[in-house]
Amino acid sequence: GYVLSEVLKHPSVESVDHVDLDGEVIETCRTHFPWGKAWEDPRVNLHIADGSKFVADAADGYYDVVIQDSSDPYTWAEDGSKLELPSNILYSEEHFKHVLRVLSPGGAFNFQAETFNIPSDLAGISEWRKQALDVGFNTSQYGSLMISSYPTGQIGFLLCTKSRNGAFTPPTICQV
Repeated sequence: GYVLSEVLKHPSVESVDHVDLDGEVIETCRTHFPWGKAWEDPRVNLHIADGSKFVADAADGYYDVVIQDSSDPYTWAEDGSKLELPSNILYSEEHFKHVLRVLSPGGAFNFQAETFNIPSDLAGISEWRKQALDVGFNTSQYGSLMISSYPTGQIGFLLCTKSRNGAFTPPTICQV
């Protein structure tokens, strides 16, 4: 919901399909967060659905931007083994291919990409960046946000573009 509220600040946004797996999360946010009214904006179409399936079923070239603010795709067990979480499907090669397919020619895909402060997360960042390029994205650039409430104080994202013409340069990003 918070990312949605930020997107809606831009008057150029004509419509948003917000997909969330858990309707109770939406209701909790509506009740307890100052940005909880974002879903009342007439430009928003809320879908309580599986995000991976939603993208797989979407029309080719329909979206200019896909923002994936999902939960972590994995965690670590006490014995050090990697545990895949349900959102892991949103980081799969198949899902990335579907995102690429549903983007318009100059489209962009932005997704949560962990922190560079934890070695295992750094490996994931590298893997997802390579995967995005391998499935056909023209660019894949890592960005970083400092958030004091996060365990390492930092979280990252990957911004991928479908074509070189859609590539973002730092001055362009600052103007968006």
